[in-house]
Amino acid sequence: MSIKFSVYKTPRPKGSKDTLEHARLVSRGTKGLEEICRDLSDACTVNSADIKGVLEALTVYMGRELGYGYSIELEGIGHFSPALRTRKISEENGKIRFSVSVDGVNFRCSNRLKEM
Repeated sequence: MSIKFSVYKTPRPKGSKDTLEHARLVSRGTKGLEEICRDLSDACTVNSADIKGVLEALTVYMGRELGYGYSIELEGIGHFSPALRTRKISEENGKIRFSVSVDGVNFRCSNRLKEM
């Protein structure tokens, strides 16, 4: 098992003499839901349709609970939390208010998954 990568020069501000490089993943592709369900089904006694149903139910559950402001910890996978975007708004009367909206989902990988 290995990850392929390429090395690229990191863009630097004009006048900077340091040249830095960084690695970027060369993706082997993306695993879709059908393939994931099939592979998981091959590894256990649960059929592919049941796995797909559980994953769909988990998606709906997570979306609802994240929308209510909860964070979700899936042991061995990671931690999910709502990502917020804040805009500062100056009103005509000089008051300042903030507009806050959900901007996505933050994900922090578990140590177990990271080590794998």
